Parts: sequence; C-alpha cells; structure tokens
Amino acid sequence: MEKVEKRKKAKAGFTLVEIMLVVVIIGILAAVALPKFGNQGVQARIKIAKGEMKSMATAVDLYQIEKGKYPGSLQELVPELMELIPNDPWDQPYNYQKSGSSFTITCNGPEGKPFSYKDK
Repeated sequence: MEKVEKRKKAKAGFTLVEIMLVVVIIGILAAVALPKFGNQGVQARIKIAKGEMKSMATAVDLYQIEKGKYPGSLQELVPELMELIPNDPWDQPYNYQKSGSSFTITCNGPEGKPFSYKDK
C-alpha cells in the first residue's frame, strides 16, 4: 500500500519537456504578436500630429475669413485663435507655407518623412 502512495506523489507535477514545450509556444506567440503592437506608438503620434495640423488649418481659415488674407506664419494665430503653436510629437516645429489662395501645413514625422493631415 505504501508503494502505491509513493508512485502517486512522484507522478504529480510537470516534466521538463512539458515545461520547455510551453516556453517555446509562448516564445513563438510573442514573436508573432510583438511586431504588430510595436508600431502602435508611432501610429498614435501620427494621429496626434494630424489632429493638431487640422486644428491649425481651421485657425488659418478663420484668420483668412476675419482678415482677408492668410497669416505670414503660424505665430500670427496666437493669441487670438490659438493659445500656442505646439511642436509636433517628435518635438519639431510644424511647417507652414502659403501660396496665393492656399496654404499647407506639414509635419516632418517619423524618419523625417513629411506628411499633412490630409494624407492617409
């Protein structure tokens, strides 16, 4: 009777092979999932920049309606239409260019590749 109880105690738990198999499976799942989530920080910054550029574009349009011309720089929007002109999420200034009856606001973005809030 005593031998049967010792065998039951010895069988409890996981073998080294089972534990290693679980670790390998977790490693494979992490290798597949992490690259998908790693890019989310950059995508969030791009969305923040697009939102800020859209707000600035609205302020530029309001300036044009009120004064009949586009501002020479974004700083002309302060303090009447905007509290301040923020830097982009990469801590660089936004680019503003006016040409005749239009203007563009761009951001240098990640890796210095410019984009505007209208880009998809």
